[in-house]
Amino acid sequence: MKRLIILIVILGLVYSEPVIGQWTKVTQGQFKGLQDVSFADANNGTAVADLSTYRTTDGGHTWSVYPDWNMIWKSYTYVHFLDNQVGWILGYDAGEPGYFFKSIDAGKTWQQVANPVNGLMYKMFWLNATVGYAFGATRGITFRGDTTGTNVGYVWKTTNAGTTWTAAAVGKPRWGFNDMWMQPSGKGILIGGYVMYSTSDFGNSWQKKNFLLQPNEILKKIYFFNEKDGLIFSFKAENDGSYTRLYKTNNGGITWQLWSEISKFYIAFMSPVCVVNVNNIVLSGIYYNSIDTLDYHIKRSIDGGKTWQTELRNFDSNDYMQTIKKFGNTYWGVGAQIWRCDNVPPIFTINIGDSIAYVDSQYTQALKAVDVDGDQLTFRLLGAPQFLSVADSYVKGIPRSTDIGKYVIKVEVSDGKGGKDTLSYNLKVDFATGVEDELSIPTKFSLSQNYPNPFNPSTTISYSVPTSCQVRLTVLDILGREIVTLVNEYKVVGTYEVNFSANNLPSGIYIYRLIAGQFSQTKKMTLIK
Repeated sequence: MKRLIILIVILGLVYSEPVIGQWTKVTQGQFKGLQDVSFADANNGTAVADLSTYRTTDGGHTWSVYPDWNMIWKSYTYVHFLDNQVGWILGYDAGEPGYFFKSIDAGKTWQQVANPVNGLMYKMFWLNATVGYAFGATRGITFRGDTTGTNVGYVWKTTNAGTTWTAAAVGKPRWGFNDMWMQPSGKGILIGGYVMYSTSDFGNSWQKKNFLLQPNEILKKIYFFNEKDGLIFSFKAENDGSYTRLYKTNNGGITWQLWSEISKFYIAFMSPVCVVNVNNIVLSGIYYNSIDTLDYHIKRSIDGGKTWQTELRNFDSNDYMQTIKKFGNTYWGVGAQIWRCDNVPPIFTINIGDSIAYVDSQYTQALKAVDVDGDQLTFRLLGAPQFLSVADSYVKGIPRSTDIGKYVIKVEVSDGKGGKDTLSYNLKVDFATGVEDELSIPTKFSLSQNYPNPFNPSTTISYSVPTSCQVRLTVLDILGREIVTLVNEYKVVGTYEVNFSANNLPSGIYIYRLIAGQFSQTKKMTLIK
C-alpha cells in the first residue's frame, strides 16, 4: 500500500492593489473657502463657506451661490440636515457674534433663529429633533488658538428644537471644542484642544477627564457606535514629527487605548474624519514631505483603523478638503473645491500561498474580497490555464497530465460600477507522488502533534484526510487571533506535512487548527526562543 506524503512550504502572499476611491472634482461652479456640506435628500444639498453658501438641487452635479442676500457677509462653519426638511447652519460676522440659521424646506430658504451668541460655534450635535448642542469657544478664536490658555470653551444647548439656546462655560480648551458625542442615556463626552470633559446629565454639568496626550497633541474627532464602543482621533502638526492617532474604547469612554498612528500626516481641517461604519473610515489631511513640501492626502481604512491606505494624494492647496462626509452612496469633500466619490472599488482580502493542483484531481481555491459600498461582486480569470474556471467565488478545475507545469494565476474582482481589484498567485500542476511503506491510506481525519515540540524556530505539522475535501490549516495565538494560514485549498485523500516557521513570533503557546470538510480539531504547541 502507499502512504501519500506531500511537503508544502508557504512561499509567497497575494498581491493586491490598495483600495482607491474614484474621486472627481465638481466643475460646475466656482468655489472658495468651503467649510462644510450636507444633504437633505438625494437631490438637495447645501455647502457653506467664508462669506457665502452654495446650493444644489440635482444631487451635487451643479452648484449655485445661495441667492438670499440676508445671509451674505457672514462666515459659515457648519451645516447639517436633521431630516429631509430641517437643517441648521452656524455662522458669525466680522464683529464675531455667533448666529443660528434654520431651514424647514430642505435648504431652499434659511432664517436666523434665536439671538446671536457671544462666541464662535464650530459644530453641532443633535440627540433628537428637539435636543441639540452647539459648541466652540468665546469670541476671538483663530486657528492658532490662544497660547495663553485663557479662552473659555462654550456649549450651547436647546431643548425646544432650537427656538432658544442656553450657554454653559466649560473649561479652557485653548482652541475651542472640536467635537462631542451624547448618548441617549445622558452620558456624553466633549473634546477640544488638549482636554476632554464628560457629562452624565445630558450636558447640564461637565467634569474634566484625564486623557494622556503628547505635548501639542490635539483631540479632533469623537464617534460612538453604541454605548460602549467608540473612537477618538487626534493629531499633532510639527513638521517631521507630525502624526494622526486613533484611540479606541470598549467601556463607554472610561479608558482609551492607542489603536494606530499615521506618521507625518495630520488632520488639521474642519471635519476631516468620516466614520462610515466599524471598518470603513476616511481621513483628509496634510502629509509632511519636507520643509518646503506639504501634500494633501485622502486616506482610508477598511479594517477599523488598524491599517491605512492613501486613496488620493499630491493635490495642492487649490484642491484641499476641509470636510469629508458621506450621504447615500456618495462621499463628499469640500474645501478649495467640491469633490465627490461615487464608488470605492472592492479589494481582495485573502492571502494565498504558492498553490498546487494534482493531475486528475479536483482543484479548488476560495476567493475573498470586500466592498465597503456593499456592491455585489463578480470574479473572473485574467490569466490561467484552460482547465480552470471561476464559479461562486472559487477557482476550480481538474488538470490532466498535459497540464503539468507552473502557472501564474490572475483573478479580477469587479463591483459592476467600474471598480476593480486584481490578485496573482503561483500554481504548480504535478502528479501526486508518494513513497512505499506498510501503512494504508488514512481512513479517518486526524491532526497530529507537531514535531518537534517545543520548537525553535520551525516545526512540522502533519494531518490526514480520508476523503478529498477543502482543507484549512491555521495558526492562532493563545487569545484565538489568527496569525497565519498554512493551508487553504482542496486536498485529495492522503497524509500531509506542513512546515511552520515562527522566526518573527515571540516565545509562547500557540494553537493550530485543522478544518477539513465537517471535521475540526485544534492542538497546542510551544515556541521557546
